[in-house]
Amino acid sequence: MERPIKQMLEKFAKQKKSLFCVPSHKGRINSFDITELSFSDNLLNPKGAISESQKIAAEVFFAKECFYCTCGTTASIFITLHAVKNFGKKIIIAKNSHKSVYNAIEVFNIEPVILENFENIESFCKNDVLGALITYPDYFGNCADIIKISKVLKRHNKLLLSDSAHGGHFCKEYNLINPNNYCDIVCVSGFKNLFGLTQGAYLFLNNLSLKQNIIDAFNLFHTTSPSYIILESLENAVINFLKNKNNLKVYNYIDKVLGIDGLNFEKTDDKFRIALNTSNLNATGFRVEKFLNDLNIYPEFSTIDKVVFIIAVNQNIKDIDKLIVALKKLKAQIFNDKVTVKKLEFETKTDYLTAVKSDFELVKISTANGKISARNLGFYPPATPLCLAGQVLTKEFCEFLKIHQEHFYNVQNGLIKVVR
Repeated sequence: MERPIKQMLEKFAKQKKSLFCVPSHKGRINSFDITELSFSDNLLNPKGAISESQKIAAEVFFAKECFYCTCGTTASIFITLHAVKNFGKKIIIAKNSHKSVYNAIEVFNIEPVILENFENIESFCKNDVLGALITYPDYFGNCADIIKISKVLKRHNKLLLSDSAHGGHFCKEYNLINPNNYCDIVCVSGFKNLFGLTQGAYLFLNNLSLKQNIIDAFNLFHTTSPSYIILESLENAVINFLKNKNNLKVYNYIDKVLGIDGLNFEKTDDKFRIALNTSNLNATGFRVEKFLNDLNIYPEFSTIDKVVFIIAVNQNIKDIDKLIVALKKLKAQIFNDKVTVKKLEFETKTDYLTAVKSDFELVKISTANGKISARNLGFYPPATPLCLAGQVLTKEFCEFLKIHQEHFYNVQNGLIKVVR
């Protein structure tokens, strides 16, 4: 398969040339690190190598069009929500949406209809709702019923958007549903489960009536200095995915991890994401992550009672064997952490946008009981909220937050924002 961006960059790298353009290292750091020149195309208005490469990516991932992004899936989320913001005043999202989703709806003044799950989504498809944005998959490898959700939204003429940052590898070969088959717009990371460089992302468009909106938003939010190194890596990730999706060696080898006796692996829809529940080890996920780090094993993230591992579709089998050895050592350890996981319940006092746009004050966590949170509070990573802005902070949660504050986002030196 052709690699238009790589071929263009390699051709230029071989030329004898004198550069009087940015970047100032003049190719000495990396010959692929160039700017928009007469031949190199322009990501914000591609007509050459970038355009050709994006067409290949769209074909491989069964999307109608593809836009490369070198500012991460976060930028793709902002572009997406700006593109649809005039279709309604509200949007349905899951509570466990990423902070980038919450940030974007705050910036664009879209009121979120926040659900724990999408089982009763039809009852929320009101006239002022533009549609839904799902996290597919979520950060523990679980998937919403995308087929059912799509049918409901189409019945009500609503949009379906997907934050599929961790779903780039979703295809029938891995028994996973490709969101491009059901969603108007899909935002995918190029490096979380694909073979691109950090900050590379794809925005897949399947509703062509939104194309001009996407182009306009892209020009508003994307950097005017895109990394050609990242662009080439996005192209390479497409080829790598195409090559590996028919090679099920890693996919099948994961069973050796899941088959370790004495460890509690939670059921996930995505086999490449392993969620280890640590409660039966009498250890917090944080403690287990530290134990594994000491063995040079680095999971994706941990929570109070879980450790999450991401296996790449082309992961080195030797690395998986090392993980197995480490997990067997973990099984033999004796911990004495007090692991108490309770379902956190909060009273919602104000709408989300009202809370985040209200006057606020910074208070100590120990004095926040009974106050209304002005910001989402949750573990980072994965940057999804436990307590939402607009909800009343409870004594139990404040005590929990104080103990684990180093793992939370929107906590500043022991202080949090509450509505004044």
